[in-house]
Amino acid sequence: MRIFARIDGGLVIEKFPTEDFPTADLPPDGDIRPMWHPDIVWVEVTGMSPLPEPGWSYSDGEFSEPKPHILSVEELLKKNTAQQESLQIIASQAITPLLLALQLGNATEDETSQARKWQSFSRSLKSVDLSSASPVWPSMPE
Repeated sequence: MRIFARIDGGLVIEKFPTEDFPTADLPPDGDIRPMWHPDIVWVEVTGMSPLPEPGWSYSDGEFSEPKPHILSVEELLKKNTAQQESLQIIASQAITPLLLALQLGNATEDETSQARKWQSFSRSLKSVDLSSASPVWPSMPE
């Protein structure tokens, strides 16, 4: 079995193991390249370790894994602010009925305790370092 990678625009688009192709349609040597239009670029990757995957780059006969995107400070702030706002909404939705019971004077001890926990959680969210790549988020009350 031979394995080929289809390249388009310098990227691996797909892998093609010849075992997935009907053997009656394969050339005797197993090379699929002559079967396709010349504009379609196939590169043999049989025996490579690791095998290139879709999304890898191909240039000057070499494959390379995609490099992970490193977020800019602005992107980190945007991502972490969105997470903080999402958690604040959850806290607000949890504490609203508890605060209503407290204001009406009919909150149970458990509701009072839960209100304090959610208020503490909400305050803790405000102190999270949003510029950190791995912010330490407080645990939600149970």
